Amino acid sequence: MENNSETKQRVESTSSDNKQTETPRSSSISDSFPTFKAPLPVNLKARQQKQQQQQLQPPIPPPVPYEKPEWSDLPKDNWSFEIIKSGISLEIIDLPSKEFLVLGRLPVCDIAMEHPSISRYHAIIQFNNKGEIFLYDLDSAHGTIINKQRIPSQHFTKLRVGDQLKFGESTRTYILLGPEEPQPELLKSKRISKPVSKSVEEITSVTWGFTEDAEDEGEMNVTATKELWKRDENAYYYKDPKKALRNWLENRGYDMEFESEQEGPGHSRTFTARIRLPDVEDVYGPVYGLGSGSKRKDAERQAAIDSCEKLDMLGLLRASQDEASARKKRMRELLGDDDNDDDNDSFYDRTGQAERTKLRKSQLPQKVETYESLTKQQEELTVKIKETRNKIYNAKKFEKSSPVIAAEDDLDSYMNTINKDLNGESVANLEVTLQDLLKQDQRLTKLIKITKPLEIMQSSSMTTTPSKPNVTNTYVINNLFS
Repeated sequence: MENNSETKQRVESTSSDNKQTETPRSSSISDSFPTFKAPLPVNLKARQQKQQQQQLQPPIPPPVPYEKPEWSDLPKDNWSFEIIKSGISLEIIDLPSKEFLVLGRLPVCDIAMEHPSISRYHAIIQFNNKGEIFLYDLDSAHGTIINKQRIPSQHFTKLRVGDQLKFGESTRTYILLGPEEPQPELLKSKRISKPVSKSVEEITSVTWGFTEDAEDEGEMNVTATKELWKRDENAYYYKDPKKALRNWLENRGYDMEFESEQEGPGHSRTFTARIRLPDVEDVYGPVYGLGSGSKRKDAERQAAIDSCEKLDMLGLLRASQDEASARKKRMRELLGDDDNDDDNDSFYDRTGQAERTKLRKSQLPQKVETYESLTKQQEELTVKIKETRNKIYNAKKFEKSSPVIAAEDDLDSYMNTINKDLNGESVANLEVTLQDLLKQDQRLTKLIKITKPLEIMQSSSMTTTPSKPNVTNTYVINNLFS
């Protein structure tokens, strides 16, 4: 019994000890794991309103890395950009009246652009108090090009009306439009001093068909003339427009250089070309010839045709040729003879070339030559050869006797020799004329041998009918003269 009681006490003591040891273990486990709280209910309406407010609020843009200079001022004139792509005018953007304008890809820029190669803040357009305009590149990644030349970054570049601007790798061209540039004082004074109305003397005076108040090339207007101009489908420049345009440019000291661009993939690629016409301006600035095609050569040809049409429209392409021909025609009508020109006057021509030219023109065949006509010409030519030889003999004889006249007065002898030279011809000119006549005589001799009829035909013709021209030989003569 005692043993059983002892065992019970031992069991109770061990159980109590176990309870004491178990209680701190449970507390340590509860301390090691955090307690979780139940989430609060979500307010969906509040969350949606917050998201909408965040969407309505635009993001804060970065600051513009630019400080305006001291000479900055508001523009005094109206400026604008004409945007051209593939030779087509897309739109005209009027520049706002601000001291400087920001150009870039961000929507907060004054002139926003969309091409990915353009920087967020690409360039600045700056005005000054003198009414001038400048471009300042903000160290952009792909740079800015003005008139085919890349400008340095962070540097003020002065712009002029008609300049072509390109930003980054964009194919769009921005042409600056604005007021006309001031002209030199000398030109201003000339235009101011030009009389508005003409006097009676000027109206009644002879002008030979040419007016003195003709328009300058730079004052012509393409848009005003286009409405009145009719295309001449038979114009010479349609056959080879690039050659016609090159001749026009080279006569004015310019080279023919096309600006070409390409767009689209390989199978549907299109080329656009344009060329600036120097010394020709429209109300919008310089005038360009534009063209497009599937090949670069075709685009340049279309641009050359457009340039020739515009020049012809303004009367500049064929002006020099037409004026020269009209002037010669008018002088011929006034004088009544083509040979009375100064170039053909023997008084100014001391070499005798004009007389020989007239002689050749007068001896050109105007009809079918036969054996009889050729023999007649040779007889007449023989007479001229004899006369020329006699003139040469007399002229040489006169030159030998010239020292005898030296005893006379110097002035009288000088005037006498001049009069004799004017009335007669020199030995050198006569010898040249004689050589030409001898060559013609040799040519006629050969032709007479060719056209001479056969003896059999000649004898038969003498017994029957009068002789007829030899048809075969006549055909040969016609070919020789042609």
